[in-house]
Amino acid sequence: MKKVLAISLSSVLPFMALAATPSTQYISTWIEQIQSIINSLVPVLVGLSVLFFIWSIFKYIKSDDPKTKGDAAKGMMWGIVFLAVIVSVWGLVALLQNIFGVDTRGVSNVRNLVPTN
Repeated sequence: MKKVLAISLSSVLPFMALAATPSTQYISTWIEQIQSIINSLVPVLVGLSVLFFIWSIFKYIKSDDPKTKGDAAKGMMWGIVFLAVIVSVWGLVALLQNIFGVDTRGVSNVRNLVPTN
């Protein structure tokens, strides 16, 4: 009985796959939303790393305790590292977009990628 059920299901699956036509509007809207989230997230991350760096500088200047000064110096170092990583990943993405010819003005060309019936 299990073999008959498996054979009948496997013969129906290709027709089920052909029954669904992809919606290009859904795909392009989804990609546009992800792109807008990423585009708004990068400046926020850069701003947070700069604020963390500045906060560590003030903490270093105000402190008289050598341990606190050491912690603040580590905080300054990590702020610079975070900033460098964020900016270099942002630049790497832009470089790869230019190398592969990705249109960065929008995702209107995604609608042409998915065939419609």
